[in-house]
Amino acid sequence: MNLIIVSALFLGYAAAPPPPQLTVDALEFYPLSPEVVEIGQAGQASVDYTYEISKYEITNHQYAQFLNAVATIEDTHGLYDDRMRINTNVYGSYSVRRVNRNKPVNFVSWFDAVRYVNWLHNDRPEGLQDATTTEAGAYSLTGDIFYYNGERSPDARWALPNHDEYNKAAFYDPATQSTWSYAVQTDGYPSASTATSSGDIEFPADDVANHGSEANWDFSTNGKVTTVGSCQSPSAYGTFDQNGNVAEWTEEVVCIGDEEYCTDSDEVLCFCGRIIRGGSYAAVPPANGDIVGGLDVEPAPAYGLDDGEHASSGQWGFRVVKLD
Repeated sequence: MNLIIVSALFLGYAAAPPPPQLTVDALEFYPLSPEVVEIGQAGQASVDYTYEISKYEITNHQYAQFLNAVATIEDTHGLYDDRMRINTNVYGSYSVRRVNRNKPVNFVSWFDAVRYVNWLHNDRPEGLQDATTTEAGAYSLTGDIFYYNGERSPDARWALPNHDEYNKAAFYDPATQSTWSYAVQTDGYPSASTATSSGDIEFPADDVANHGSEANWDFSTNGKVTTVGSCQSPSAYGTFDQNGNVAEWTEEVVCIGDEEYCTDSDEVLCFCGRIIRGGSYAAVPPANGDIVGGLDVEPAPAYGLDDGEHASSGQWGFRVVKLD
């Protein structure tokens, strides 16, 4: 990202110098596009192809760019939630305070995440929310069959991670061809840390995850999202925060109850949800740590499928995979 600095003299006074550019680990300064890492070793860890996955969870800054492209004239599908740490104005544009730009976007539903993916697939167009922007591409958001299968297009260039893609990026170590219990390259329970006043992890280390409601800042008392990557504890492939911070939507669907109802045209009878992985900043797991470890399947609340996929929470966010 290039910064153009304009210097000027006015009545003998020079313009003030710009503030220093802060970075977190290798994170670029407020990147607009998801930075990705390659997940190779095709054929290992139940994935027989090479793909890329976003190094960090999708941030407020990145999601605001999406909103400014497709939700300024009309937000047909409610992509914006006023609980997000994203601001809007009377002109319909969206902005993010500096302190929140590299925090993961939250209060996103599964459909919000899929529409963001479609927008990436379609090369980030501007316009109304239609088949050229958000409603088609990696996923087709039309037809009843979608609600039960949610299959990605074979031509998808971007997608939400499926079960195996998420697991390989989080837990697999290509150097040893084995699997860690946690996404911070350890089999031991990840440590928690407090947060600084600006929402960075205060005591980063290679076994730290934002969980257990420890990272409080901005008057929070039950934990809060922190700057992506600020734990400085990557997976073996170099992803961050696949344990804690926000729990992440995946492509997978799980249904509870009689399978007969899940193929019935009456969605009310089918109690299903999309799987959310990795645990959140507030997760307090049992002794074996499955929730923070992301080894469980944590579905959305057991609403009807349509309601569950539209549900959102301050503890939920997402990351994406790149397939071309």
